[in-house]
Amino acid sequence: MYPDFEYKERSAESIKFDEAIYPGFYTRLEKHGDEYTKTFYGIPPTEAKNIYENYKDEVETNQMIEFIGVETNVCVLANIMVIQNIFPEANITINKNLVAAASDDLHDKTLEILSNMNVFIAE
Repeated sequence: MYPDFEYKERSAESIKFDEAIYPGFYTRLEKHGDEYTKTFYGIPPTEAKNIYENYKDEVETNQMIEFIGVETNVCVLANIMVIQNIFPEANITINKNLVAAASDDLHDKTLEILSNMNVFIAE
């Protein structure tokens, strides 16, 4: 769930969209991902340090990092930027069918921007 400030700053429709899509990702995240408490749009510095320490050996051996989630144009974009700064040589991938945004236009524009940032966009 989101922190209280999110409910004051976002529309009910946007929050409902995010919360509805979350169960679809939950099983996959439970099996393949790490859980982080959202405190803002991107991964906080202390968590970024933990990610680096936990995964530096895997990433150095060209392990792919795949992103899934919502909102493509906010949280996904922000977190990819954090991870690219932690692991500049990482092979970052997004399956465009596993990310979403309330706005299709912003979703598509963000995928284009990420493509220009050397993120591989898969289908």
